[in-house]
Amino acid sequence: MALPSAPDSARPDRVGRVVHRAVQRPVGRLRDRAAGRGSRAVELAQRRAGWRVARHGSAAARLVGAVLAGVAPGRPERAGEALHRTSRCERASGRGAGDAVHRAADRGPAAMRLIAAFVLVTLLVTVRPAAAHALAGSLPASFPLLLIAALLGAACGLYGLGARRVPPGRVQATWFCAAMAIGALAVFGPLDRWAENSTALHMVQHMLLIVVVAPLGALAGPLPQWSAATGTLLRPLWGAIQRCGRHPLAAAMVHGVLIWLWHAPRLYLLALDDPWWHLVEHVSFVASAWLFWWAVLRGRRLAPALLAILLTLIHTGLLGALLTFGRVSFYGDARALEDQQLAGLIMWVPGGFAYLAAAGWIVWRRLGEETAPAAVPARD
Repeated sequence: MALPSAPDSARPDRVGRVVHRAVQRPVGRLRDRAAGRGSRAVELAQRRAGWRVARHGSAAARLVGAVLAGVAPGRPERAGEALHRTSRCERASGRGAGDAVHRAADRGPAAMRLIAAFVLVTLLVTVRPAAAHALAGSLPASFPLLLIAALLGAACGLYGLGARRVPPGRVQATWFCAAMAIGALAVFGPLDRWAENSTALHMVQHMLLIVVVAPLGALAGPLPQWSAATGTLLRPLWGAIQRCGRHPLAAAMVHGVLIWLWHAPRLYLLALDDPWWHLVEHVSFVASAWLFWWAVLRGRRLAPALLAILLTLIHTGLLGALLTFGRVSFYGDARALEDQQLAGLIMWVPGGFAYLAAAGWIVWRRLGEETAPAAVPARD
């Protein structure tokens, strides 16, 4: 039995309703779901990037959040993929972008408080003994001590001012504060008075400046802070230091020549008798050692850095051996031979250990860089 057919005029409406229910409605739902997932993904990515959508709800903030999330505006269907890549990178690194932003923001104030407190303590510790020596003795003879205190205070003050513009990391600020503290104790503490009559304690003072203060200052990397504090005034000086830091062998040679010159008997006794020459000795030791450690520890070339350390290890060990096995006192009858031999052992053994430790650390760092897993490129 034939079914009655609908009139021809009603068929287009019926076909339209069928197409709407079967095709257009599911496609619209899928589009709405994609748009919802995209907006939620953008919002979540903005929060992970450190943004606060409730506080910055403008179109510019949403645009920046979308760019940070890797999602192009107007294409929410790719937000899920971008969110997947963000989550995968977060799981691989163990932390999110928002945490990194917050740590970078919180790093500055903590380092600034540490630097400000240390600058104040350093100035009090260094200026007070220098002023006491100046008042107790003749003022011209105390000028070198006051000048050292001024240089130390200027280094700390410029670092603190530059840290307001270029905040250092907590580790770098700690290295800098430790270097300044040990340097102040070595120069203004009781060790400086004891070193006037003891070759061994004088060697301890030199080794503190060369293998403790200088490498800590190099690891701190204070050039960005000093450059930010001085602006264009000392920019040629910082540029020259950066260029010299690319040549560790040359820095090692200059440092080695100064070490041998200042341990020659005539210059050694001259530095003990004249405070101005004593100032020049300390400044040359710290400056050349800092430049040497800067080129060695912060350089990117492994072979020149290891050769520079090996060269320094050999010639300082040779000098220490000469002082240790000497049969006569090189620095006059007022200095005991046993004291000189102890000074040679101090340069030979603890100094050699410091250079070997530095070489091991450089090799370990390079091996860690080479064995680190490469970042997985994101698929579009």
